[in-house]
Amino acid sequence: MLFLGAAGSLAAVATALLLLIPSSSPPRPEPVAAAPPQEPAPPLPPPPPVEPPPPAPPVPEESPPVEPAEPTAPDEPAPKDEERRRRLEEMRESAKSTLEEVRAAVADDIEEEKKAEEEFARRFAGHRQDVRLVSGVRHAQAKIKKFSFDDLHLEVSGEPTVIELPWSLISPETTRDVAKRVYRNDTAQDSYDLGRFFVARRMWRDASDAFVKAKSLDEEYEYKISPIEETLDALVAGRGFFKGTVRPVPPNGLRLTYDLRDPAQSADFRGGDGLKIASGTMTMTAPKPVFWTLTDGQAPVEFVDEIDLEFHARTDSALVLAFHGGAETGYVLELGTRGILWRRGAPEGEPEEVAKNEKAVLGKTERNVRVLVRGRSLRVFLDGREALSATDGASAGQGVRGPLAFGLPRGSAAIVGPLAITGQLDPGDLQKRIGTVEMLVRRAVNPELEEIERLNQAELARRILGATEGLRLSADFFFTIQELSIQELADYDRLKLALAEHLAQGSTGRMDGKLDEPLDKLAADHPNFPNAFYLRGRFRLAQGDVHGARADLERAIELFPEFHEAHGALARAWEASWEFEKAQACAGRAIELRPDYADAYLVRGEMRFAADKSQWEQADLDLRLAGKLDADGAEVIRLRRWIKVQRKGPRDLGCIHEMESPHYRIVTDISAERAAWYARRLEIVRAWFEERFGPWTAPDPRPKPRIAIFNTREAFYTYSELSFAHRQEHALGFFAPQNNELVLFEDLDLMRTQETLYHEAFHHFASALLKAPPYWWNEGMAEYMSGVRIENGRIVEKARALADRLPALHFGLSAPPESGLTPSFEEIMNQPPREFYSGWIGVKYAQAWSMIHFFYEYKNGAHRSLIEAYFAELVAGKTPRQAYDHVFREKAGELEREWKEYAKGLKPPATP
Repeated sequence: MLFLGAAGSLAAVATALLLLIPSSSPPRPEPVAAAPPQEPAPPLPPPPPVEPPPPAPPVPEESPPVEPAEPTAPDEPAPKDEERRRRLEEMRESAKSTLEEVRAAVADDIEEEKKAEEEFARRFAGHRQDVRLVSGVRHAQAKIKKFSFDDLHLEVSGEPTVIELPWSLISPETTRDVAKRVYRNDTAQDSYDLGRFFVARRMWRDASDAFVKAKSLDEEYEYKISPIEETLDALVAGRGFFKGTVRPVPPNGLRLTYDLRDPAQSADFRGGDGLKIASGTMTMTAPKPVFWTLTDGQAPVEFVDEIDLEFHARTDSALVLAFHGGAETGYVLELGTRGILWRRGAPEGEPEEVAKNEKAVLGKTERNVRVLVRGRSLRVFLDGREALSATDGASAGQGVRGPLAFGLPRGSAAIVGPLAITGQLDPGDLQKRIGTVEMLVRRAVNPELEEIERLNQAELARRILGATEGLRLSADFFFTIQELSIQELADYDRLKLALAEHLAQGSTGRMDGKLDEPLDKLAADHPNFPNAFYLRGRFRLAQGDVHGARADLERAIELFPEFHEAHGALARAWEASWEFEKAQACAGRAIELRPDYADAYLVRGEMRFAADKSQWEQADLDLRLAGKLDADGAEVIRLRRWIKVQRKGPRDLGCIHEMESPHYRIVTDISAERAAWYARRLEIVRAWFEERFGPWTAPDPRPKPRIAIFNTREAFYTYSELSFAHRQEHALGFFAPQNNELVLFEDLDLMRTQETLYHEAFHHFASALLKAPPYWWNEGMAEYMSGVRIENGRIVEKARALADRLPALHFGLSAPPESGLTPSFEEIMNQPPREFYSGWIGVKYAQAWSMIHFFYEYKNGAHRSLIEAYFAELVAGKTPRQAYDHVFREKAGELEREWKEYAKGLKPPATP
């Protein structure tokens, strides 16, 4: 995947865990309603994916949490082989009975869906209407065939088949008209359902009106609606968590406006005492230096590169603005009676002067102030006249981001409204801030999420560990007592809980040895205990060590062949290596052993479709069964939508122009000529890939990949959201192995678009040569191979220096070693995904690219044999650590020194 750059983070979910003590006959949780997808956090990086910890199913509300208890040894000895076989058979027979009930329930659901579709067809049999799209396209007198929360199915004149349009492409006017025809009955329930539909469409005013009507028709709906009214009102007003008014500013910005009349607006400015808002004025008083940081009422707002401020102000000392600040960095702008002073550094320290104008004074007379920040350049206007314009050349080339704060050195100052603040945010941060508020309403009115509040923390731990009975793994029945002492039993239970909490939090790194060390010790002390290897395998898989995870899980299965949870986890490990057929087989084996194992149906359904798109009906049936068997309901819904979208592709989003070349299928909404233009370039670049990797290139057994190239960012985001439940706003493009598909949009900078296309095309090419490649190599090599220029049907330049990566590269190289911005060769070459795709991702990409560039191009290929030997080791099945140790370990220090000097000398290409 090609990222836009900057920093990334993984959301941590604070989780309290509860231990259920094993019993001889643990009760089975009652089935509950599946949950639909929740609003996403910033997405994980590109495949191979790491298994996300599945959420827990709800349990009855009356099951209160209890404190973990110390386990005790049972009175009876462990069962013998005959007893083991008997108990396993009993478990299978019980599971088969459950499965039959679930199959019948799924059949009933399918029948009900057919009846609902038939009833809908009867209701709309003669109805036709104009359907307008947000793009301006109009389908005149379309016939409505099907209506759902996700999309609208239409029979359109001139189209040979029914088209399925997601609501995001349909104009609000048409959406409103169709929805009111569907929820047509004058009842409280229909009004409530109409409101829920509008919430899903982010049509907040319409949702509010529908809910008000529901309450007026039946007072019983008051209890459902009143908890969300305040938040919904905030969304209707367009301010979300902010107390001011919010308006989006493309591409990733927002404009905040405060009239400074409501005292509640002061909640958005957090700091010391002395700030008050009333009557259109924000007054600040302080006997000593103090700052108030802009927040959304929850967390500071970090602007990236651009900030615009406009307001009227007066002061008897100085008004101070601090922006793009951190612990030791940032800027301080002082507007006061001694003029304008711009300084670099933390406001509480001793900032260095950057520029000043002693003649431009802000005093007790109110003046209009405008401040424009663009990266490290600053312009200040007083009453419309420029008072200061400067650039901080000492820090040029380094990215800037950080919070905004208003402050005083002492004395008083007043800002007279309106106060307008406009700035660009990190795309993930912006999406999270807006999405968090929306989700409060969405969750409150979504019936499939009502059971979420009943989640029991022990069930969360159970789901995360993959266990089927409380916190007990199937192997616990047969091995725990033989292998562990009483004290070890207590330590083992605590270790399981700790691992479950770690997986729930999605922690990065290795937790400073807090888990890997006890897991290693458990496996070393008890080499015949399958649970030890299962737990360590789950941990290693979460860290991205797919090789180590597979080895552990295979050892657990060797010790206990009937270990269905281990077979299920092994399926996830093969999935992470893009081995979809092997993953499907492992999930199938887990189902044979435990016919009602929900998670195994989930992964088998996903892998069926990933391996063979013609198996979509069987895959969908697996997912339906998984939902009924109490798998992760949100994931079931997401995967079923994914199958539907991938079967059709992006045609309904306008990609009607298709072109097939020897190795690719190009679809685009631009033009047939553009499709052919991209196809020619892809084939030229493909020949370059084969030239570089000639000894390893072999026929690709997969179908030709689909290359979807959209004309706009929004179309790219929409298709990504339909496929993966999030908009991929951090990316310029991506390759999805499970889809065998490349997706990107045509940027205004056509050279950048081509680099993105070649980058993702190399990911596809490499996926046929190497499973689970090291992350630094996968991204660095894709960047290196994308650096080509094509003229007149041939490559005229290779290994181009990527202008977009050079600033981040030089920034990382100039940072002090303790900053960790430039990891050592050993570190970056062995980083799992949660480490490589965290922190300053743009710097990581730049380092990986420059390292590959160094190995191939330094002194006309002096080190090329090393990178080729490294790749050969990986192809031969060696782990990234083994390949590093064999090729680079003894030479790393000297190679790093040479690389740093080489990388510092990389310059932008002479030709654009």
